[in-house]
Amino acid sequence: MGKLEIIPEKDPETLFQEIMDDYVGFRPEFEEVRHLDSTPEAKANQALAMREYHDIARTNTVWRSYLIDYSNGAPLDALGKFYDAVRLPGEDDDRFQARVKLEISGRSGGGPLDAYKALVMGISLDVRDVVIWREGRDPTINVAVLSAIGSGDASPELLGQVRSKLDDLGPGSETVLSDRFNVMSAVRKSGAVHLLARVSQNVPAEISETLRAIILEKWVASDLLGKSLTPGWIVATAMSVAGLMDARLVTPLDGIEASPNEAIEISDLKVTIERV
Repeated sequence: MGKLEIIPEKDPETLFQEIMDDYVGFRPEFEEVRHLDSTPEAKANQALAMREYHDIARTNTVWRSYLIDYSNGAPLDALGKFYDAVRLPGEDDDRFQARVKLEISGRSGGGPLDAYKALVMGISLDVRDVVIWREGRDPTINVAVLSAIGSGDASPELLGQVRSKLDDLGPGSETVLSDRFNVMSAVRKSGAVHLLARVSQNVPAEISETLRAIILEKWVASDLLGKSLTPGWIVATAMSVAGLMDARLVTPLDGIEASPNEAIEISDLKVTIERV
């Protein structure tokens, strides 16, 4: 299947020669020295060719992203095939869209870490999220898996599947890699939150429960690996509720920071209402 692109991609040398052809069309006398790379014209056109090369690549990347975002069902499945991504049984459009984007990123600017993430996300729907990182100069690649089941702890069976899939990329496979993998389960980190919200006198009494429900619902939908629970996120989410005049975090003042392999859980959310 051909490459998915809205503008045909060409290598920089081809673009350079095309630009030089255009330049010679405007200045025929330049034909005699066009083969020299040392001329100011050649250097300028080389820079222009590289600029065009990257502009085309960026345009195609953005176009693919929009195409994926606005596709669903069978059309999305067809787009996935361009990148060897096959929808898992029961996989919804949002998850599959994210996986296809990882496949694209892993083959371009995102590099091998995004490619590994796409690989792990494609193993099973039991994988809710995965984060992959290196520490300093250590060549070991750390892989933390957040399960979609229960509290998020990945089972030994799921971790075994991940290790096996990554091991398939080692010596003897079609793609030979020297990377070493350290596969682990994600860690749930719990913390209590106290929010102070200021409202006018005519706001219904149930505003407190409304705030709790919305904050918890939105966080549960986004409490992925390595995402810190920041005061800004809590206050912004609270202020999206109609009727609030102001909101601030009482505790913890700095929010709850997450390491790459940690997923934050709000163990208790207290909302204090101040009427003004």
